[in-house]
Amino acid sequence: METGLLHLHSILRWVILILLLLSITTTYNAQNNGGKKIWLFTMITAHITLLIGLYQVYGYWSRLNTEGREVGMGDVMKNKMLRFYLVEHPVLMILGIILITMAYGSTKKSKYQKAFRLFLIALIVILAAVPWPFRDELIRRPWFPGI
Repeated sequence: METGLLHLHSILRWVILILLLLSITTTYNAQNNGGKKIWLFTMITAHITLLIGLYQVYGYWSRLNTEGREVGMGDVMKNKMLRFYLVEHPVLMILGIILITMAYGSTKKSKYQKAFRLFLIALIVILAAVPWPFRDELIRRPWFPGI
């Protein structure tokens, strides 16, 4: 089940990135109200991916602490891989999803320029937090895991 959730979480990153690009283009055209469904799907997909990711972080942390040793935050911060997957990745993704949610709220108030900026910043934050294949060998993930 954990492998399936990891693959789903990794595949959903592409869905979010595509939806974010569509959201950015539709909010750039300020008169376009046809983007309401795209903006809503972007927010829903981001939140579902967040829930799957938080479940994975909790499960990984629980496994670390039940293997007979206690792992504290000091140990996590000293280990590059643990620090990325248990601290940096979740914090940046939560920030990105907060920005997506704020952007969606701005679209409901017809503040399309503000939504455009928030969607764009969210895209940059999410791109920075994804474990791309060209990152450090301890952090990287394949382009399409499980395929």
